[in-house]
Amino acid sequence: MAEYRVPSPKELQELRKKVGLTQSELAERVGISQSLVARIEKGQVNPSVSTLKRILVEIESQQKSHSSIRDLLRWKGQTSKLHPLVFIGPNEKVRRAVILMRRLGISQLPVMKGNIMVGSISEGTILRKLTAMESQRVFTLSVHEIMDEPFPTIDINESTESAFSKIASGVEALLVIDEDRPAGIITKIDIIAFTR
Repeated sequence: MAEYRVPSPKELQELRKKVGLTQSELAERVGISQSLVARIEKGQVNPSVSTLKRILVEIESQQKSHSSIRDLLRWKGQTSKLHPLVFIGPNEKVRRAVILMRRLGISQLPVMKGNIMVGSISEGTILRKLTAMESQRVFTLSVHEIMDEPFPTIDINESTESAFSKIASGVEALLVIDEDRPAGIITKIDIIAFTR
């Protein structure tokens, strides 16, 4: 059976401040009074288990919304065996892109020429070509012959909220940039899994 350590009043206060919540904001979100939050943080009252749980859930929720793309990539690296950035060159064959996507269980790839993203290729891109031409011919084409526009970019220091907004607007994936160099890719499933 797992054991959980109850945070001290000072730790609760530090956690609240770290996520940028005032006592009043936390109280409103949890459904208690601001004075109760103050008394809990001073150690004057022990909250009920349900109140403490609501406080911790709200703080955890705020931690994720205040996280940066760097935090998301770090989390992705800890929860996935994939390198944060898998890509294909524009002169490689579509067959190679399909093999990569299938082997790694991913649905799209940035197309990179050196450190510059020149396009993207996805399952949808390949399916559209398969319906328009002979299947064997599609697999022998070079990636640059069928690739789509590059994925939008996002700076590694931007918030995960910014990434969520871009992904929610219909973007398939975002290329993460760290000091003008590609650092990883964020997909819809990364955002969904990180925010759950």
